[in-house]
Amino acid sequence: MKYDAIVVGAGPAGLVAGRVISDKGFKVAILEKEKQLGLKPCGEAISSHTLNDAMVKPSGDFIAQDIKRAVIYSPSHKKVCIEGGAAVGYILNKTIFLQHLAEKAAESGADIYMNQPVIDLSRDNSLIKVKTTKDEFSASLILGGQM
Repeated sequence: MKYDAIVVGAGPAGLVAGRVISDKGFKVAILEKEKQLGLKPCGEAISSHTLNDAMVKPSGDFIAQDIKRAVIYSPSHKKVCIEGGAAVGYILNKTIFLQHLAEKAAESGADIYMNQPVIDLSRDNSLIKVKTTKDEFSASLILGGQM
């Protein structure tokens, strides 16, 4: 299957990248190795800016709790306190949040393939060929996390 771009991984970054590229009129495939979204362990806490970056408005559908204050300890033991009148962050229901991002990506035209771990990459002139356990894809651009 030929695409303009292939995104490997249907986490938040992959789904948003697929959406943004699709919004520009390109044909995009998002490949996810898991059978369903949200299986990877995660603390499920995000800053309020993260939703802005993902182009998503806060919703009770996927926000379990507002965070009004956070204390962060750096590896050098520096302590940073973040607080404000409005929510500085949120605790998510990660599965529902990812489903929301996937819906937005699909609405933009991205094709999402679940249970498709990448097993091989090769180059054929200007195209990159991506082989999964089920299919073969090609594109001139590939974005990926763990491959």
